[in-house]
Amino acid sequence: MFSLKTLTARERAEVRDAVQCVDEATGMYLPRLGTSRLLAVSKALRGWRNFRDASGSEVQWSQERSGEMLDRLAPGWIDELAAEVWRLSHLTEEEKGN
Repeated sequence: MFSLKTLTARERAEVRDAVQCVDEATGMYLPRLGTSRLLAVSKALRGWRNFRDASGSEVQWSQERSGEMLDRLAPGWIDELAAEVWRLSHLTEEEKGN
């Protein structure tokens, strides 16, 4: 249903850098998980097929309107897609050995 690309090293760094905030009480850097997930999906999502709106009409993907397209996804879908983006963007055990 969804078409994802692997994040490049630069995109992965941009996602990580853009979504950190500083806890004023401790001075520690904390992730903004919702923002990081949405940003990762926005960089990796390249399309979908067989996607229907609430009325059952098919929704055609538009890369030019990708922000609007993301708004059509349920929060749980964003979480699942983000997990898959991170999985695709990490080295496998086999790749680590090369």
